[in-house]
Amino acid sequence: MSKTDISKSLKNGTAKQKIKLIAEHYALLNTNSKGLFNEKETQELLDSLKTPQELRLFNKTVKADRTIRHALYLLKQYQLIYREAVAYVTAYSLLWESYLKSEDMLNEMLYGIKDKKLKHKLIENNLLKAPYIFAEIERDKEDGFIRFATDKPRNRKSKENTSGAITLEGVLELWTKQTVTAISQTKAIAQAMTEYMEEMDFKPKPYKEMVQAILEDIHKDRAISPKYSKRKMLEMFPDEKTDEVFNKFFVFPDPEEIGMDQDFYEKVQRDYLEI
Repeated sequence: MSKTDISKSLKNGTAKQKIKLIAEHYALLNTNSKGLFNEKETQELLDSLKTPQELRLFNKTVKADRTIRHALYLLKQYQLIYREAVAYVTAYSLLWESYLKSEDMLNEMLYGIKDKKLKHKLIENNLLKAPYIFAEIERDKEDGFIRFATDKPRNRKSKENTSGAITLEGVLELWTKQTVTAISQTKAIAQAMTEYMEEMDFKPKPYKEMVQAILEDIHKDRAISPKYSKRKMLEMFPDEKTDEVFNKFFVFPDPEEIGMDQDFYEKVQRDYLEI
């Protein structure tokens, strides 16, 4: 901002206009950007606020700034919780994909073995004992091929003793739920903050842009391939019943389908925004 602009603000600007400039200046500084004014200009604006009404308005803005900065910290924390959850979904999905590719590769190899005794020996003594975790390797007795059963636990002692056993699909289901929760709670914080800024008429651009950037981050489709994304599969095959065929692979939540957590929204209003 030029000297002419600061002079105009000091001479002709209303208290509300001056306070909004000050709020924008400190919002820039608080978001690691360069402020609008230097120290002298900032002090001149502050010193120009003299009446009790002007000081009350300024104190209200200071309180709003402190409240929003506190809420922004919370919003960033939940963005990190979301990123952690989706990172686990990504990692286990990559493991799942490696199992599927291994299954195809091994079955191609077995197809080329015509000696049934040799094929049986390889499957029983090698493949079924291979150290693949989170999945049981099954053998089809009729065609002699194998399957990675990601919905069954590895090394089960008996069919009855499966309670609480860990499977790849089970682990992914847990982290998918964590991701959904993180998205809904992040949306709740952002909504509460947006409404608070509107109500307080406190809308510095840097804070609004930060909230918007975090919302855009959690709305990205992070599926490792179209098969794992319901949104992408429906875009590719809108007339097909892809959800029935690929439903178990839709482990990356579609943020567009997830609403905010209403209870958490009210908690943020009460505990962080004092509404």
